[in-house]
Amino acid sequence: MASVAVDDDLHQKLKVRCSESRLKIKDMVNELIAEWLKNMRIEAIKIEQNNKYIVGNFENNRNSFW
Repeated sequence: MASVAVDDDLHQKLKVRCSESRLKIKDMVNELIAEWLKNMRIEAIKIEQNNKYIVGNFENNRNSFW
């Protein structure tokens, strides 16, 4: 099992919420981190696609100018 650094206050809130919902902290954190990583990947893909669009438009405009 890996350790994740988190503020004491946030850890306490997570413990309370998980206890109320009868969930294990490990399961909740795994789900949250997996979702976060998925969202970061989606954002990275959007940025990459946007950069390709900008470069492609620059190349097209440069070629048509000359």
